[in-house]
Amino acid sequence: DNDVKIGATTNRIEADPGFLLNGSLGFGFESQLRPEFEIAYRRNTVDKTSGVGSGASTGNFSSIAFMGNLFYDFQTQSGLTPYLGAGIGGALIDADNAGRVFGTNLNNQPFEFAYQGIAGLAFELSERWDVTADYRYFATLEPEYKTVAGLKSTESDYSNHTFLLGL
Repeated sequence: DNDVKIGATTNRIEADPGFLLNGSLGFGFESQLRPEFEIAYRRNTVDKTSGVGSGASTGNFSSIAFMGNLFYDFQTQSGLTPYLGAGIGGALIDADNAGRVFGTNLNNQPFEFAYQGIAGLAFELSERWDVTADYRYFATLEPEYKTVAGLKSTESDYSNHTFLLGL
């Protein structure tokens, strides 16, 4: 969900659950640290909008993020390994005819600094392969959205809660 402020008025755009395609490459060191590089694509369809000039909900929000993550694996002497991680990077956010706020739709592609917090659990299949389940809170600094009518947001947000299964 996104809050978009233009002038002194804030509108809320609510999104349906979406999907994430994520590719990452990393290496686990003996010190329990695990750096990785991640490319992720997220997409959510707009469900409804509320506030001044809101109307029929349309469009979607998507992002392509390029992240550097660092994980810490908690050794349990078993096949299960809990882990915590954090990441920083950047995201291209695509507001594709999204919502209906202030009588118009959002429609631009700002690039913003991005960060995320990660918590998960890995189950070892072999020396080099794990099955993982994790939660990620992903957010960016305040993107400047622009409307089809040319209005610019003065405050806004973009964040995403994700549950992942991985190999």
